[in-house]
Amino acid sequence: MSIVRALAGFVSCALIVASSCTRTMPLVASAFSAVVEDVPSTAPSSSRPRYPLAVSSNRRYLVDQDNIPFLMVGDAPQTLIANLSVADAEIYMANRQKYGINTLWINLLCNYSDGCNKDASTFDGIAPFVTSGDLSTPNPAYFQRADEMVKVAEAHDMVVLLDPIETSSWLGMLRANGTDAAFTYGRWLGNRYKDFPNIVWMHGNDFQSWRDTADDALVQAVARNPDHRQEPYSHGRTQLSDERITG
Repeated sequence: MSIVRALAGFVSCALIVASSCTRTMPLVASAFSAVVEDVPSTAPSSSRPRYPLAVSSNRRYLVDQDNIPFLMVGDAPQTLIANLSVADAEIYMANRQKYGINTLWINLLCNYSDGCNKDASTFDGIAPFVTSGDLSTPNPAYFQRADEMVKVAEAHDMVVLLDPIETSSWLGMLRANGTDAAFTYGRWLGNRYKDFPNIVWMHGNDFQSWRDTADDALVQAVARNPDHRQEPYSHGRTQLSDERITG
């Protein structure tokens, strides 16, 4: 299974307001307008998308499993897994759904630089790894919490742009663990989430050192696994890849 990166630049600008986006918005808007003009109106707005998403036959936009065009209308609760209970996430997503939101950018891991606990634990003290800083020791309780959040999103017809280890805060940990451990972590995630239809994997987030071959290899290692292939995204890289963008 694979993921589309062609819309990644647009999605990041649509979901968050950042200086890097404001500089590229005219180009993004122009490109997006061209795509919109080519999208047929095949379904009423009240129809529920059937995941997983795929790439249209002309490779210009996204469609669900009924071949109905899918426009991402997003919000960016990046810290949701760590900072909210499942009950609170349910309230939040129900509210967002009322406003037509169908896509959420969520970081699987979150630490203090993103507004979470310094040790990356949830608000109620569940750490993501049994051994702090060790990618090979995922904590089942933490990832069960993450599972529940993604399922709540699915219940509200939302696709989740899930960043497995976002690089603005976690690149140092990737470096400390190395390429082999990064690959093993990605493979473990791929196997765990291969049957979740509403996940689109997104790699990066202010990944400014992607031109560094060592750093790029670390992020690519998480993305490459046989069960649930993920495609890296970073600022400066947007490329269409294959036909499925599934979880």
